[in-house]
Amino acid sequence: YLEGTFRTATCSGADQYGLVFRAPTYSDGIGYYFGVSCSGQYYFLRWDNNGSNTLVNWTPESKINPGSNQLNRLGVMANDDIFRLNINGSLVKELTDNGIQEKGYIGAFASAFEDPGFTVLLEELSLWILQ
Repeated sequence: YLEGTFRTATCSGADQYGLVFRAPTYSDGIGYYFGVSCSGQYYFLRWDNNGSNTLVNWTPESKINPGSNQLNRLGVMANDDIFRLNINGSLVKELTDNGIQEKGYIGAFASAFEDPGFTVLLEELSLWILQ
């Protein structure tokens, strides 16, 4: 189970941030991405050698605290090909995908699309190995 706690400073619209995992390297972009936007939507995708594969399109979610000066906790339970996506302690989606099975690096990402001053802080990143 991977969980990140993010605090936005300045954040608007399509600006986004989230978790990346099962990444074989730090530099090629391959991995799973679970992100939220500052407008209150989430998505889940797999980036592999063939490019981006959207597994969950942008979906509005009332569990997300949108905008600036907000705290959001994102979590992913990844068990083989089963993924459970959690936002602020609530399960929002469960799905299966077997595109990347290997272990890899974990981390966080942020992308500014609207606000050139977009700032988000990763307050905590935790990983639990569950049996």
